[in-house]
Amino acid sequence: MADTSYFFAVQGKDGKWPSAPACHDRGEGQRAYTEAKARRIRELLAMSDDALGFSDPNRAAEWRKSAGIDPDELATRAIGFGVVNFPLPP
Repeated sequence: MADTSYFFAVQGKDGKWPSAPACHDRGEGQRAYTEAKARRIRELLAMSDDALGFSDPNRAAEWRKSAGIDPDELATRAIGFGVVNFPLPP
């Protein structure tokens, strides 16, 4: 599954790309999704404000404060999801 909110993709243990429902199954799929999301957020938090596109350090600090997640809590949380389809150009 590709998660456009943090620009990352999740692969299952079998190397296949799981569906959105599999990434929100409150089981192994959601755990794999959560661990991938936590890794990605740590990568983003390590980037400079400039690399993240922030020109205002206060806005960057606010984002950094709000971006933290608890992987164990998220792996068992009931999560709703939606699918957004963007048509690709011909």
